[in-house]
Amino acid sequence: MGTFSWAGSFIQSDREIESAAGFGQATWHVNDDIRLTGGLRYTRDDKSDVGGRNVTCNGCTEGIFGRDPYSIPGYTASPNDVYGQWSKATWLVRADADIIKDVLMTYASVGTGFKSGNIEDGGKLAGPETLTNYEIGAKTTLFGGKATFNVAAYYEDFTGYQVNQAVTTRDAAGHVIGSQIVTQNAQGAKAYGIEAELAARITPRDTVNLSLSAQHTELEELQSIDARLYSGGDVSHLVELKGNELPHAPALSGTIGYEHVFDLGNGATLTPRVSTHFETRSYLSFFNVANYDEQKAYTRTDLAVRYDAPSGNWSLEGFVQNLENANIKTNAGAFGGPATPVWTAVYQPPQTWGVRARASF
Repeated sequence: MGTFSWAGSFIQSDREIESAAGFGQATWHVNDDIRLTGGLRYTRDDKSDVGGRNVTCNGCTEGIFGRDPYSIPGYTASPNDVYGQWSKATWLVRADADIIKDVLMTYASVGTGFKSGNIEDGGKLAGPETLTNYEIGAKTTLFGGKATFNVAAYYEDFTGYQVNQAVTTRDAAGHVIGSQIVTQNAQGAKAYGIEAELAARITPRDTVNLSLSAQHTELEELQSIDARLYSGGDVSHLVELKGNELPHAPALSGTIGYEHVFDLGNGATLTPRVSTHFETRSYLSFFNVANYDEQKAYTRTDLAVRYDAPSGNWSLEGFVQNLENANIKTNAGAFGGPATPVWTAVYQPPQTWGVRARASF
């Protein structure tokens, strides 16, 4: 048997996660129109990796598979044992009031949230993420229940905002020879905006749905290396991401939908439906790389028409999705050397059409 220039293996650890929580919520009806709600939750998470080993050897003459690595000269095994415990008490305070009975209800709330930390290879830990959310809004019922209009404004303040990426190890030529998912904690992040939605039955046969969201997001202090291009330990490419937008967070987005029910002479119905979604430009990662890491503004329209039999026992529907055949990215990556990277992307399905049938017996 010849000499191995390099050999390695990873012995999977025994990963255990235990989570325990207790919570309660109570509402006080101040009077017939005003309610106050308070809630409290305590969460504790324990996470551990035991027995995981990274086993490597340079210039060894014996294979490792099926053998104890410690018994083979030249092999080294680095432990990955790690244990983390995180706990947090979170709370909610909300007030809501019926301004006009059965027509207009307004509310205001402040609440906190908690996401535990992560255990990672090499015995490392990532810290937890916490959130304080402030929200005010109104819910309206109009025309005797034929229409509803809801609007809300929010401000979200994150501490220890968790960001994830595949951290790579590269050889001298820049080729990836290994990778692992790593969680980092930004100092924090902020997101604020307004959301509104309308659902209206204009006539007994016509329905309209509208939704609109406007938001602003930004990272607080975080220094990181874009591991799609550079090795995770290449500090010469460390960049400051403060002020960058959060991934998949367009400044403006919305959806409009309309359907009409036609009554046919045989007692069946024919229901055409159209729905269009739009988004302004957004980024696919917190690095905000222009062009390659960017989803440009787009619209996506779906069409459908459904025939419901008079008996109600079966229906037939034809549909077209993504009528525009828009290129809509969901993820962006890269491979090859950092000097001449080849950028890749994952896309939503292109224009798709088909037929659905349903029957009940």
